[in-house]
Amino acid sequence: MGAVGLVLLIACANVAGLLLVRSTARAREIAVRVAIGADRPRLARQLLTENLLLAVIGGALGLLLAAWCLRTLILIGPRSIPRLTDATLDLPVLLFATVASILVGLLAGVAPLLNAGKVDLITALKEGSPTSGSGKRGHGFRNALVIAEIAITLILAFASGLLIRSLIAAQRVNPGFDPQHLLTIELELPGSRYKSDDSVRDYYSQLSQSLRSEPGVEDVGLVTAPPGAGDRGDYWYSILEKPTPPRDDVPLTLFNFADANYFRVAGIRIIAGRAFSNTDRVGTTPVTVINEQLARSAFGDPQLALGKHLKVGGPYMDGPTLQIVGVVANTTQESLDAENAPTFYYAFSQNPHPFIVVVMRTSGDPAPWMNAARRHVSELDRNIPIQSLRTAEDWLGATLDSRRFSTLLLGLFGALAMTLASVGIYGVLNYWVSTRQREIAIRLAVGAPRSAILRWAGLHAARLAAIGIVLGGIGAWNAARWLESLVFGVKVHSLPMMVSAGAAVLVIAALAASMPLWRATHTDAVRNLHEA
Repeated sequence: MGAVGLVLLIACANVAGLLLVRSTARAREIAVRVAIGADRPRLARQLLTENLLLAVIGGALGLLLAAWCLRTLILIGPRSIPRLTDATLDLPVLLFATVASILVGLLAGVAPLLNAGKVDLITALKEGSPTSGSGKRGHGFRNALVIAEIAITLILAFASGLLIRSLIAAQRVNPGFDPQHLLTIELELPGSRYKSDDSVRDYYSQLSQSLRSEPGVEDVGLVTAPPGAGDRGDYWYSILEKPTPPRDDVPLTLFNFADANYFRVAGIRIIAGRAFSNTDRVGTTPVTVINEQLARSAFGDPQLALGKHLKVGGPYMDGPTLQIVGVVANTTQESLDAENAPTFYYAFSQNPHPFIVVVMRTSGDPAPWMNAARRHVSELDRNIPIQSLRTAEDWLGATLDSRRFSTLLLGLFGALAMTLASVGIYGVLNYWVSTRQREIAIRLAVGAPRSAILRWAGLHAARLAAIGIVLGGIGAWNAARWLESLVFGVKVHSLPMMVSAGAAVLVIAALAASMPLWRATHTDAVRNLHEA
């Protein structure tokens, strides 16, 4: 919403500048008509009608463009974003666009009329010539609008750059496992038919054996929530060998269920101890494997965690006590851009769970094995639906869908802001050059080199750009703290990013100013003096 508001401000500044130019151009006409006795209400109706017509046409075209852009964004947007396909140009949006268009038309129509009452006829006639340096009162306001556009554009460019760098940083995160050649099958056994732990354990054991028999399948593992899939619960916990923490300081940990093959199949590194084994059964010592984050937060050294006992629920709640037999590498939690969190794993053989993600390692691209996976599930029990079937790379990449889409939107807003700002810079400089045609012609006539004219006009453009960049830099630096919750792996107060954003805006400003500057240095002095 902030980016939308900034782009709207730039658009309003552009419209205000254009209307001011139009108002200045018509000042002589309106002043003359008022001076010779024109009926002011009738004149007001004419101006309002003209501007309302322009505003309504512009608003209608804007709505058509907005509808097309919305359809395009829905088509290219990720399906993982909730209710994205439900986005429409509803009644509130239409009302806002209509009211905004009417207000613009009203303000545009009233401004010239109010201005006419303050300008005497002689001054208006004198300043009406396009080459006489007209509209000096409006130059300051137009310059201020351009400076504001440049400043806002820099803020959006800086924010876009931070999000792009953040997305790149998230994509480079080591997920802690090997997602290549990995297929996941999400299943949930109905409690009405799989009522006992033995029936759940037997079903998944048979399915694993059936899938392993498929040519090209290297191994199969079981887990309730693979890395990046989210949907993990959390528990309080305590370590029996450590002092009992106060009730308000009991730490939290995520939990998961995994079988003896999972860590090997997923490519998760064993840091200390061992993974689960087939000897970890009901009736034997309840065991757990913890991740490195939990081991270091509780013990400092992963090796010190081995043999210790983790009590689920903490010291003030009932819960099982599990012996720590292994420490594994950290893996991504809900997404690649989420921080590592303490996690422990239940042994599936001791604690079978009806909801399981079957992780299948294949010899190549796992997509061709999807039909085989469906067949094996159906052959074992055709009444069990597959909740989800996709490659690990697909669902791991999907964890960044929201970040990618946000970066895309802000990048588009930044590009739109730069386009609007370049139009504003071009318009103001072009008008500035046109109002100084006589002055430029005189300078050329008395022998001033064209390079001097270029420096004179260029300094005016550079002054506007410099002020806008400085103000925008201050605004972006102060507003950076609002981006802390949106970025990952980068510092929001990044001087290199600020310099890069400023350089990009400066290049855009230079390109926008190039045509008016060329016009200023290639004017025909004799013709301009004659016209003046």
